[in-house]
Amino acid sequence: MDAARALAATGRPALVFVVHGWGGGVRRHVDDLSALIAAQASVLFLEPAAGETVCLRSRGSGERLYFDLPADMSLLARVLRALGAVRLHIHHVHGQPPAVLELPRGTGLPYDVTLHDYATICPQYQLVTEAGRYCGEPGQSGCAACLQKRPAQWPMDIMGWRDAFATLLLGAERVIAPSRDVAERVGRYVPGLRAQVWPHPEAAQAARPVTRVATVGMLSREKGFDRVIACAQDAHARDLPLAFRVVGATAAPLPPLPLSRLSMSGEYQDGDLAALLAAERPDVLWFPVQWPETYTYTLSAALAVGTPVVASDIGALPERLAAHAGVRLLPWDAPAAAWNEALLSAAPPQAATNSQSVGASPGAYVERYLAPLQRVETAAAAGPWPPLPARNLQAPAKARAPDMPLAELAVAGALCGRAEARAAFVDRASSADAELAAARSALALAAEEASQAQARADALEAAVARARGADGETQQRLLEL
Repeated sequence: MDAARALAATGRPALVFVVHGWGGGVRRHVDDLSALIAAQASVLFLEPAAGETVCLRSRGSGERLYFDLPADMSLLARVLRALGAVRLHIHHVHGQPPAVLELPRGTGLPYDVTLHDYATICPQYQLVTEAGRYCGEPGQSGCAACLQKRPAQWPMDIMGWRDAFATLLLGAERVIAPSRDVAERVGRYVPGLRAQVWPHPEAAQAARPVTRVATVGMLSREKGFDRVIACAQDAHARDLPLAFRVVGATAAPLPPLPLSRLSMSGEYQDGDLAALLAAERPDVLWFPVQWPETYTYTLSAALAVGTPVVASDIGALPERLAAHAGVRLLPWDAPAAAWNEALLSAAPPQAATNSQSVGASPGAYVERYLAPLQRVETAAAAGPWPPLPARNLQAPAKARAPDMPLAELAVAGALCGRAEARAAFVDRASSADAELAAARSALALAAEEASQAQARADALEAAVARARGADGETQQRLLEL
């Protein structure tokens, strides 16, 4: 645990963030907050591992320690003291063992709670029905009926759940709510709760004007697939304000660039193209064809919408574009940089946008957030490093979740746009192809072996028949004698 000892040696106070193992807004907030306070305080993450086991790690370190709760509560408390922990911050308990609610008492540390959702009053976290709609907060009987269909992660009824979290909230030094609505809504269930409304810290944001470039139709290599990829990569490398959109499908997968740089709509029906272009609202339509096209129907749709066009100076394109304004032609084999300069110059000018304040000032938030640490003597709070059994250094075996059926992966990845499901689908499809090829090979081998066995059986049967015939002939001769 060299990293842990180095962390303790910094002399900075450490804060323990209790979080779930998901991504989303909670993860975004704790990552942002830990980065903002990194110069003044160290951050330790306490996350679910498996079952009753939790994982302790420091920000930016690959080292992990594992503790079973509640069995290891006192050991965890000693480790936290050795690391200079002076405060807990409970963000979310999904996936955590129930004993995590005893962490403040078990460690003796003051703590904050942030209300990222309604987990403190609703075991479903979001106050929604099975259909994903606001439940209307139907009262104790309605919530009990909901739990009959969708049990809580811990074996509690609705009143037991709310009582446990009310105790947690009322014992916190600060309960932080990112909006007045969540503070008031939770407060109705927890008499005496005084949540402080702090919008999440976010720097002022301004959207940089971007030239939206669209290609139209099936993007094959002949239609300019390689040119589009090269231009997107060049724009990304040079941070040019260009976003490339393939209106249609592609002949090969797109490279792993941000969606804000390169994306595609997928295949469309010809009759929908005009409406699709109106919805996409590209600044420039681009036809980087690599062969002498004879007509190009998709160019007709482009001319109809009146959007500036950049195209290859080859085949029928120059002829069809000759009578139209707002056209730029380049050699079909022009380099990516030249294409990008043409695309930028073809687009109409765009006004810059002003920065907008969207959350709390990061500097003011950090000052307010770290104010309690001014009363803490970190060196005095730190304790000796306790001996750790080997099991605390080893990750527990996790129960393997059943694989999602391929059909569900295809829907989630291809139709719903979920990147993780899409990657899993490609991986599983490749494995399935390999397994199918192996099965076909084994089947062909089995068929060959069966054919050979049948041939041997036929030969044996013929030999038996011949032997029987010979035996009959021998008996006949003996009779004749």
